[in-house]
Amino acid sequence: ISETMDESRRHVMKITSALESNERIHHYYGQLVNRNAYETQKESTQFANKIWLRAKSFMSQIRGTGGDWSPPSLIIADDLQSNKDTKSEATLQDAWNWFQDEVIFSRAQRWQHPHFGYTGSGQIRFLGTSLHPLCLAEKIYADSRFKCLRYAILQDAEGRPDIVTGRSIWEDMFPTAELYAEMRAAEHNGTLNNWLQERMNMPYKYGDRAFDVTDMRFWNVGTNRFAIYQDE
Repeated sequence: ISETMDESRRHVMKITSALESNERIHHYYGQLVNRNAYETQKESTQFANKIWLRAKSFMSQIRGTGGDWSPPSLIIADDLQSNKDTKSEATLQDAWNWFQDEVIFSRAQRWQHPHFGYTGSGQIRFLGTSLHPLCLAEKIYADSRFKCLRYAILQDAEGRPDIVTGRSIWEDMFPTAELYAEMRAAEHNGTLNNWLQERMNMPYKYGDRAFDVTDMRFWNVGTNRFAIYQDE
């Protein structure tokens, strides 16, 4: 599941292509992709071991997405929300309700592998950036049903976020010196909170951001509506 269907389709196509072309995967698991014998589309792929891979989008129906419309045995939720989804408490609550009703309770309670026969219970893998104190990432992090790991790009020796003396958790990809230069530039440009959100996984309340009149359509609390008046 991704924020948009286009993103989910790209993931399906990328995974299908990797399974089709990677010789190391062929060595251990055989040729899983057979375009002549099994369904291979942008939104779904059936593999030779009878496992299905399907694309879904944020806030869509998840129930019954297996090849025979059975409950999914594994749901991967990747970056479901963006900043536009955190602009009101109503949209944040709608997202959490959807995640509980459509994602958590859609997974298979018990499933049997169609090829090897072993059984297990359905699982959920959630990956995302903390965008708001009430976003899905924060809700899941506080939910005892999930085992969670939280990463910041700069950490101390104990694995805690540290933007003073911390080191990069992936030095080859994100050199420490470059990260500190990025942070100083963001502070100079007035976008430090955005940098902390993206790099350090520190939630940033939308109400703390610069006012933008184009977002007034989200300002609807109960029966109270806001309007813009401009003197002639």
